Amino acid sequence: FRPADFEFYQAFSELNTTWERDPIVGQFDVFHTINNNVKIQFGGKFRVKQGGRSISLHQWSQNIPLRSEPYLLNQFATESFDKPNQFLSQLGSNYDDNFFQFLTLSQRDNFVQPIGDTLREYKMDVTNTEYRFWVGSQYHYTETQYAAYGMVTAKIGGRLNLLAGMRVEYTNLQEYSDTLLPKKNPNFDGTYSDSLVFDPVSGSLHPLPVERVTDLKYFAFLPSLNLNYVLSDKINLRFAVSRTYHRPNFEETKPGYGQYRIDELELTYGNSRLKPTYSINGDFTFEYYWGNKGMMTLGGYYKYVTDHIFATTTSYVDVFGIVAKRYENAPKSWVGGIEASIQRQFDFLPKFWSGFGVSANFTYSWSQMQVPGRTFKQAMTEQSPMLYNIAVYYERKGVTARIALNYISPYLKYLNLFSVKDTDGILKLVHQDTNFDVYRGQSYNLECSVAYSFAKYYTVYAEATNLLDYPDLVYRGKAARPVRTEYYRQRAQLGIRMEF
Repeated sequence: FRPADFEFYQAFSELNTTWERDPIVGQFDVFHTINNNVKIQFGGKFRVKQGGRSISLHQWSQNIPLRSEPYLLNQFATESFDKPNQFLSQLGSNYDDNFFQFLTLSQRDNFVQPIGDTLREYKMDVTNTEYRFWVGSQYHYTETQYAAYGMVTAKIGGRLNLLAGMRVEYTNLQEYSDTLLPKKNPNFDGTYSDSLVFDPVSGSLHPLPVERVTDLKYFAFLPSLNLNYVLSDKINLRFAVSRTYHRPNFEETKPGYGQYRIDELELTYGNSRLKPTYSINGDFTFEYYWGNKGMMTLGGYYKYVTDHIFATTTSYVDVFGIVAKRYENAPKSWVGGIEASIQRQFDFLPKFWSGFGVSANFTYSWSQMQVPGRTFKQAMTEQSPMLYNIAVYYERKGVTARIALNYISPYLKYLNLFSVKDTDGILKLVHQDTNFDVYRGQSYNLECSVAYSFAKYYTVYAEATNLLDYPDLVYRGKAARPVRTEYYRQRAQLGIRMEF
């Protein structure tokens, strides 16, 4: 692994430009009080959202006519890849002797410019052999949203508070992206031929990129009812029922060819026929207050979901193992769960000790969705069954301090619906079980902070996060089959804040 043994082959950089703006936004609200117990409110909103993403690859290789001698690694500034013996140090391993020297960060950032006159740049266009991956990696969109609402709040009998309303929204999405399917041009004899471009360098014909369009229009009717019953000075009972919806994001509805993620070897296809997700929600909460700064809640909820959006692996593009992903709707799903929380400052203790307090919350849920093509029901994607966080804090005489532990249990990230045609030409799933679906592993995060406020306007603070450096694990079927494992190390900051 000597640097002199390695010759320069190719340099490349990925360029990613993402932008979004709201050039037109209009809103009005009208309030009217009927009497001391009844108030009404109505209004509307109009928004035009525009945005896009441009992702491409710049490639350079040695221009042999201008320089016949190869560039060697030892001709550039290098350093050990595992300089402080920290590569996968969480596993107790030392890989220092298993890597060759790498370019320093400074050398990497200034690699092309000093030798640029001896390099040949390959543009990412139809003449590039890798253009088939990158053609769909840029898109732009215009989304127009219209919304109107009306609501009423009322106090009934001194103990019951009611809030009821209706919101209506209309969305019109126009989204554009490219694909490499040949464009058909009409001939004089009534037939059609492919539109191709000639590459004089390779002497071959390439299909032209053809623009594809997503045109989605949909109404959403969203009623809601919230009731709060004051059982006593310390106890509230809350009940709510509503219909909500979630628009698919722009990557999920992108038309044309897939968006290429070179670092993850993934082509992510949008679905121009994707539907928004609707949910009918119901929840009940018991609230108990005690002391000046104490509260406890216990509740349950249920959501009936239609057209839940999930990601799925559908195929492998070629022998390089590039995964093709796309988005689909699950017709019917549901999720239900229980929630509990407690917060209490120990203000009943004397002096210094009265500043301490504790807060915690816990959520446990069950979910199920029917995936098209599978004969069984399974947990919903992006739905963690259990979450909790526990914190101990201190607040007194300008001093605030907090240490908190957060936990997220493993959950399903996306499905493996790879399918092939059988001997009868019928498309069938290769994996009829969840052993090849992709999951995100459990996560622990410990963080702490401390601050002191003085002279009315100033605060000195220090905070640290990710103290456990718990791995971010994505795995296939079982944790013993990792797809990606990442560590982000601890992060801390110290500063002073002025507020006037």
